[in-house]
Amino acid sequence: MISAILGWFRKRSQHALLPRRMAALDVDADTVDRIEPTVLHDLKSICATCDAPEQCAWDLMHNPGNPAWQEYCPNSATLSVLAGLGRFGPAQQRWPAGLEKPPRRPPF
Repeated sequence: MISAILGWFRKRSQHALLPRRMAALDVDADTVDRIEPTVLHDLKSICATCDAPEQCAWDLMHNPGNPAWQEYCPNSATLSVLAGLGRFGPAQQRWPAGLEKPPRRPPF
């Protein structure tokens, strides 16, 4: 019974690691989901089978910039490509944050 609870907790905590790893690499999960939803689905599936979630959590907490994660992460190749492409970074606002929509064109 206790092993089942620990297994559930371990799998549950793994779901939080992928978005944190993506954020550490300046990759926005929402952008990936919007542009390439199958890629995000694959990342989540592979992350759920990872054998090193404790190491990943420790690295993210203490030194997220350390490249050692690439040695144990089964998603390292895909995440590195997404980060290298640069088109999956955080969304840029095109107008001031106080406006809900773009400003109207001037009348001239």
